[in-house]
Amino acid sequence: TLFKYLYQTKNPIKKILFYFITYLVRIKDLTKVKDYDIIFIHQGLCYFGPPVLEYLIAKLNNNIIYDIDDAHFAKPIFATGIAARFHDRDRIAKLCKISKQVVVSVNYIKQYVQKYNPNVTVIPTSIDIQRYTLKNYKVKYEDSVIIGWTGTASGLIYLKDLEDVFQKLSQLYNIKLKIISSKKIEFKEVNVINCKWSLKNEITDLQSIDIGVMPLPNTDFAKGKGGFKIIQYMGVGVPVVCSPVGVNAEIVQDGINGFLANTKEEWIEKLSLLIENESLREIIGRRGRETIKDKYTIEVNAPKFIQVIKRN
Repeated sequence: TLFKYLYQTKNPIKKILFYFITYLVRIKDLTKVKDYDIIFIHQGLCYFGPPVLEYLIAKLNNNIIYDIDDAHFAKPIFATGIAARFHDRDRIAKLCKISKQVVVSVNYIKQYVQKYNPNVTVIPTSIDIQRYTLKNYKVKYEDSVIIGWTGTASGLIYLKDLEDVFQKLSQLYNIKLKIISSKKIEFKEVNVINCKWSLKNEITDLQSIDIGVMPLPNTDFAKGKGGFKIIQYMGVGVPVVCSPVGVNAEIVQDGINGFLANTKEEWIEKLSLLIENESLREIIGRRGRETIKDKYTIEVNAPKFIQVIKRN
């Protein structure tokens, strides 16, 4: 429901109505707060304004575990609309102060949180590796090499920065750019496949990609990203090329389990290596999947979360 109204609905009235109804539901939930041993808050209960409901919860039951997987204390470059004016950038600091423990996805966010709460644990973004099955490298989904990107519409601004990279590669190779999102986008002189994201088709769509990309700018907000895209790509055995920003540079070892690209020249170079060499794509893809199995799965990281709960 959240995805439907937050990303798929273009009607602002429907979005406002959804937020209002959700807020009323959360107010009703206040009557149950005292009945629980632990209150788990992910990101926050409302996207806008001060954390009023969270303050009320803390008064009724202060056994709060606060979970953060985005650096919302920093303004992202895509936050240019009217709604961004109502976002409280101090919300995370305020919620950290009233929580007994804080869980974050990356060390960059941990450094910020520690100024307000010393009880912070890093638990990496994780996937269910049983669901993210290895792609069949023998299956060809297109007659060309597919470079893929998945994410929300707001993140397309990062992909847009690589438009001339994709244009150059399109002149050199037979490629297609597959975009899995809630919004369509076109690039000049690039063969683009717009694929509407759905939970049902998520895994097969990811497996249809030959190379996954995750461009990011070197901003405070981007440094707090959990690397979910590359974890998804690598989880199904798709080789990745990504910006060496934040946790990306921790997950990917350049030339071993993926590639890091900073300049546009490096993007063209690294993508060309993978486009030209099918066996290299499989080798890097399989190594990437092993990295995910070792460090970024529910099976590996669930015990860490259980320990946080026990400490509370």
